[in-house]
Amino acid sequence: MGHSTFVYPDYVAAFDSHAIEIDISLWLKSETIASVSYSATKESDGSDATAAVLVSGSCTNTTTSILPWVKAGTAGERYRVKMNVTASAGSKKTFYLLLDMGEY
Repeated sequence: MGHSTFVYPDYVAAFDSHAIEIDISLWLKSETIASVSYSATKESDGSDATAAVLVSGSCTNTTTSILPWVKAGTAGERYRVKMNVTASAGSKKTFYLLLDMGEY
C-alpha cells in the first residue's frame, strides 16, 4: 500500500461531527481488521488532543475500513489522528489522518 498518512480534503468546521472512512484494503490484502486504537495530537505542540477532536465511543471500523469519528477542535489548528490497526493474521500498521480546523 502506498500511503499511511491521509489528509482530510476539507476543513472541519465548528458544528461538524462525523465519521471519515479510510479504506485500507490494499494494505490488508486477504486479511481483515481485527482491532483499531485511536488517538490524536495537536500538530503545533504535540499535546494530546484525543478528547478534543475524536468522539471515542463512535470511532469504529469495518472489515476493510477504519472510521475515526471526528469533531471540531480549535479553529486554525491542525491535528494528527493516529490509528493503530491490527489485522486478522497479526499484521500491524499505524495510519495517520491530518485534520485542519476551520473557523466557519
